[in-house]
Amino acid sequence: MLLVTACNSSGQQDTSQTSAEENEQAQEQTGPLSKVAIADLEGKPIQLEEYAGKTIVLNFWATWCKPCIVEMPSMVEARASLGDEFVFLLASDESTEKISKFVEKQQIDLPFVQLQNGVQNLQITALPTTWIIRDGKILKEIIGAMEWNTEENIEELKNL
Repeated sequence: MLLVTACNSSGQQDTSQTSAEENEQAQEQTGPLSKVAIADLEGKPIQLEEYAGKTIVLNFWATWCKPCIVEMPSMVEARASLGDEFVFLLASDESTEKISKFVEKQQIDLPFVQLQNGVQNLQITALPTTWIIRDGKILKEIIGAMEWNTEENIEELKNL
């Protein structure tokens, strides 16, 4: 049996133990998901917890990002194939006016939302970036555009 001890700054022995489950819960509360602040295009806040029991496909994009725009039609098709178990949210940190004008012009049938605290606060360094989320955990991060509607990608999403 291995006994591990540590000292705190006062020199006293620290005998507290943290279970893996407690560590995981603490990480969830302080991880990138805890920093996500999104709202619909009317400004009403959206909590990811509203989608409990569903898989969330949270896509970070921008109106000026060509690869972001190119992947959107395949996301529409994927959403139709995946059904109600999946929620797609496309989050941009641009103004709601800019996002709304984009949606009106492009006429893409996806739920667009405004990221209110900026992608840099979430440590996102490339667009598009997509987080696949379930039960308060990021199951997968996808950096770059992809064809969402291929059989292989649909199956992978279902099997996460």
